[in-house]
Amino acid sequence: MEPKWAGSVQRRTLSNAFQDPTSYVHLISNREIHREPFYNVFDWGKFSAYSSYLRKKFTGVSNVTHIATATTATAPPPPTTTTTTTTTTTNTTATSAPRATMTVTTATAPPPTTTTTTTTTVTSAPRKKSKPWKGSHEREMIRQQLMKPSSVINSWTTKEIYDSHSRFSDNFLWKDFKRNVDNLRATTEWLLQIAAEENDLFALHMRLFPETLISNTGCPVWHTHPAKDLLEKDVANGLHLDFKPAELWEMRDEYMEFTLKVFGKHVHQEKSKQIQEPYWIVKRNKMARKIFADDAKKMATEWIEDGDD
Repeated sequence: MEPKWAGSVQRRTLSNAFQDPTSYVHLISNREIHREPFYNVFDWGKFSAYSSYLRKKFTGVSNVTHIATATTATAPPPPTTTTTTTTTTTNTTATSAPRATMTVTTATAPPPTTTTTTTTTVTSAPRKKSKPWKGSHEREMIRQQLMKPSSVINSWTTKEIYDSHSRFSDNFLWKDFKRNVDNLRATTEWLLQIAAEENDLFALHMRLFPETLISNTGCPVWHTHPAKDLLEKDVANGLHLDFKPAELWEMRDEYMEFTLKVFGKHVHQEKSKQIQEPYWIVKRNKMARKIFADDAKKMATEWIEDGDD
């Protein structure tokens, strides 16, 4: 059974080795470290990730892919120099004495040999990655066009879409872009089919049960009446703080199409709705989505126009 890496003695040992500038692990690759029995208890795929993380954390590179060692040696020492000194002593007495000769030999020590080891670390260039597809303007550009049956890109292949704008090729790898766009096409076709079916059902329902303009209270239907939007703006502007519901009711003809009792209930409902946090969160999100969609629409318009040229 493979032991756990976290807290293991192998992890501590390897971590300490990467922090030691004199350790041998700086001269060998992660694969060579894994061949040692001490580390071979872990699966290579997992160990590769573990060791790459530790190496990059402490040395700045994720792996050593090549080691080049060059040895530079000094020239061989010069030959030993021998110096011979001869001293001759002459006796000046009547009888000649034999000459005495003394020889002194001096040898120079050879200079030390210097060995220099050069380590070259070659790391591969970082691989280009695709930017996140979800929530990107590029995805929204394509989605908006696919939702239009008359859009020209419905007749384009995925490769033609990819080559039609630099935003696609600069930000996405081809294989990722193709997978995402193919999935988006399938999703869009499914949504258009569902929308068409629901529109048919809604049209049938409206024919069978047409909506009345007057509610059971004898007043117009509120959610489709212009008074609804006007009251939302008036409450947002704080008019309900300065005027009572009866005074607000008399300010607009649209309000007076409702009885004061019904209108007063809608004023209190609108006040409660706007002071609650969920209302503002939803409103903020709607505004953000609208800005995002408008930006993508503008980009898509420029994209399609450039493509037509």
